[in-house]
Amino acid sequence: MFNDSLDLKDEKMLAEIPGPILVIGVSGFIGVNLFAALKKRRKDVFGLSKNKKDNWRILGLKKEFPELTSCESPSLFHCDISQMNELKKVIHHLRPQTIFNLAAYGTSEGESDWESIQSVNYFGLLNLLKLSEEYPVKAFVNTGSSSEYGKNCAGPLESDELIANSDYSLSKIAGSFAVSYFGAIKKIPCNHLRLY
Repeated sequence: MFNDSLDLKDEKMLAEIPGPILVIGVSGFIGVNLFAALKKRRKDVFGLSKNKKDNWRILGLKKEFPELTSCESPSLFHCDISQMNELKKVIHHLRPQTIFNLAAYGTSEGESDWESIQSVNYFGLLNLLKLSEEYPVKAFVNTGSSSEYGKNCAGPLESDELIANSDYSLSKIAGSFAVSYFGAIKKIPCNHLRLY
């Protein structure tokens, strides 16, 4: 399912990540691969998805991890990050020390509902950041997108201006500013990575 060719330096780095580790968005391509790579090497890795029950990527994990006998595994949680009470129960139960947020909505043609895009990509992220303040984490990694550059997308430098050109672009830009605020002002150890 995933490329598992890591050298000794990478193996050491994975072993040093503070746990428990929570990977949010395991129904997506990057999320499921990150979850699988970590789960293969550690017992303190948990996944979260709003769509875990019928997601083909998550179902595919059973081949690699027979202990995940169903999508109801103790390692996988169903949760909508835009629902604070629901999310807080999971965070309170797991007390993760490292969170990777790969949740996103609006990445495909069928995901065009403005409210859902903002709800997951911005308000869901705010919920995660607030809970990372309440239940202190050692590392919070949020994933952004090249869509943040929007109208300024022709070979941008990392420092180039972010100019929204879609609802999705706007939500990811807002998320990047939220992470900057929580890191600089609230002192949460967090980072925003634009993967592309």
